[in-house]
Amino acid sequence: MKNKLDELEKEFLDYLAEELYEKLKNKRIFSVWLSYDLGLKENASKVTKEEYDKLYNKRYAPFMEWLKERDAQECGKSVATFIAMSSDVQRLVSALKSELKKIGLEGNGIRVYAIISDLADFTSKQSDFEQNKIRYAGFIIGQREAAAWEKYKKTSYKNVDIE
Repeated sequence: MKNKLDELEKEFLDYLAEELYEKLKNKRIFSVWLSYDLGLKENASKVTKEEYDKLYNKRYAPFMEWLKERDAQECGKSVATFIAMSSDVQRLVSALKSELKKIGLEGNGIRVYAIISDLADFTSKQSDFEQNKIRYAGFIIGQREAAAWEKYKKTSYKNVDIE
């Protein structure tokens, strides 16, 4: 009986390994960091903290659910990180843009900046793979605005986005 159980266990583990291989074949695993500005400005003189929180939660619940579905981790105010799989970074960026627009995350001052780096590569073209190398850094929703510190800058800096 023990031999039969050992045999079944080995078959099951082989099956799981094959299933995992099929799922990962021709995929890259990426680390995705999102910094988001959802366009709500808290004005203490007109809106109470409770009213602000209620509006925020109602308006952006789909985005919070979207982050939850990806097992995103909170990394500070309006910053989250999660793991994603795709055949390449441009397809991942397109998919993220599409998904966020589908749940209504665009317009009204909403901005989402993504930093995407390599974690693992299961494609046949591993020659350009470098773990933790940043493959994309840029806005996937919205665009850059003037920074509060602009008036203090003595020189201008080049754009740091990687697309």
